[in-house]
Amino acid sequence: MDVVDEEGLPLDYVGAKVLDLNGVQRAYASAKQANALPMIPVWIGETYRVEASRFKASPNSTKKPGEGAIVIDHREGAAGPIHISEPTTRIRVVLRPRKP
Repeated sequence: MDVVDEEGLPLDYVGAKVLDLNGVQRAYASAKQANALPMIPVWIGETYRVEASRFKASPNSTKKPGEGAIVIDHREGAAGPIHISEPTTRIRVVLRPRKP
């Protein structure tokens, strides 16, 4: 699974969950490094949805008066429904900044 930003660049500190069409979570994976999510086993012939997110807190190196000391990057995205018809189905999820 590829988890990327709006420009197609891989993201670090991501998590992804695989849900069936009833919304039941079937699998979850996370990774601190970009392009490091492990392969998630699912059943051929089944249909799933994928929800992914990123939550990363970093020091604010350009802090101005009135700004916080930490910058939060919280993004979310989803893909699907995806019908699994091949043993190696590659999925790409684009994460966008979460709206407050």
